[in-house]
Amino acid sequence: MLSIDEARRRVASDLLVLAGRDAAAMRTLSQVAAMDFAPVGFHAQQCLEKCMKAVMASAGITFPRTHDLGELHRLLTSAGHPVPLPLTTLSDFTPYAVTTRYDLDEPDLLDRTQTESAVALMLAWATTTIHP
Repeated sequence: MLSIDEARRRVASDLLVLAGRDAAAMRTLSQVAAMDFAPVGFHAQQCLEKCMKAVMASAGITFPRTHDLGELHRLLTSAGHPVPLPLTTLSDFTPYAVTTRYDLDEPDLLDRTQTESAVALMLAWATTTIHP
């Protein structure tokens, strides 16, 4: 049986692996010039969400079942874990979790270059936070 610390580390590591998968999917889709941004944004949002939840799991912070990156940002910062992306930037990704999957009206909030940079930054942050 795993100790509580071992279980938290396992959840954090698993979430980080899953975040990496979403990042790879986002990068692959981003290379396709004819691809709408919504699927790229979806995988980017999923990666950012999993990065934050991985850090929360590692720190023993209970996280809600939500796709709201702003809420996760507030929970992390209030627990003393500063997030490298500002709340406003993270909030721009939130519509890609659900809204753009069921609505053809795509928000014009992000571009591919800034999305790839945000994903790389958050993956690096989560990785170094969980595995110092």
